[in-house]
Amino acid sequence: ISNCKNTAKVSGSNYVGGLVGWADTKAASSNVAAILIENCSNESEVSGTASHVGGLVSQMSYCTLRKCSNTVNVSGTLNVGGLVGYAYIGEIYDGSNTGAITATKSAGAFLSNKGSGQTNAGGAGGLTGYAQNIVFKRCANSGTVKGVNKCGGISGTLYWGSIISSQNNGSVSVSEDAAGGIVGWNYTQAVIYDCLNKGEITTKRWQAGGIVGQTQSWHAKNAASIKYEKCVNEGKILVTDGNAAGGIVG
Repeated sequence: ISNCKNTAKVSGSNYVGGLVGWADTKAASSNVAAILIENCSNESEVSGTASHVGGLVSQMSYCTLRKCSNTVNVSGTLNVGGLVGYAYIGEIYDGSNTGAITATKSAGAFLSNKGSGQTNAGGAGGLTGYAQNIVFKRCANSGTVKGVNKCGGISGTLYWGSIISSQNNGSVSVSEDAAGGIVGWNYTQAVIYDCLNKGEITTKRWQAGGIVGQTQSWHAKNAASIKYEKCVNEGKILVTDGNAAGGIVG
């Protein structure tokens, strides 16, 4: 899909996208992104009464997005993103969002002390609500991001992925916990490198961070690593009625 644009309002329940409702495929030989969406944009409101809502794609698996943008408001309950609501295995390069992104429900619990109880979901994100095994490069958000928890300027949740040379300029605010300038909730192996936040980050209860709101790693013996390098925060960080505010990690 290349050089396509949507200018009409799109609404529904689950799996609502400005261009594509659901993009899902797998290369026969390996875990290779087999669908390419390039030079595409959305310029009209996208809304869902339930989950998986994206400015361009509601849910993608084994896909690559290049030079795609969203300029309008996107809203849903959870897994809400300016470009993709729920992204699994793929790449997002040179993507941008300037619209307001809103998730209205909780994205669920975090990892418990016994290794159970977490919900693999995201709230709202400037680019993606939830991202697993996704590589972001040179992405930018300047729209406001709001939700209940797990909200970030680039992705609400990042699970086994990387974000490189990306920037958030928009405010991120949640009514509960885990708000970050780049990622709201980062779980297990991830790299965030050369990223910048300039937006104001606010939570009511706890865990507000300039780069990541909350970081958790699988705590088994062979746990995968999480690395944040060459990242800068220039935005105000505020927890209004709780604990854990940090310039880099909440």
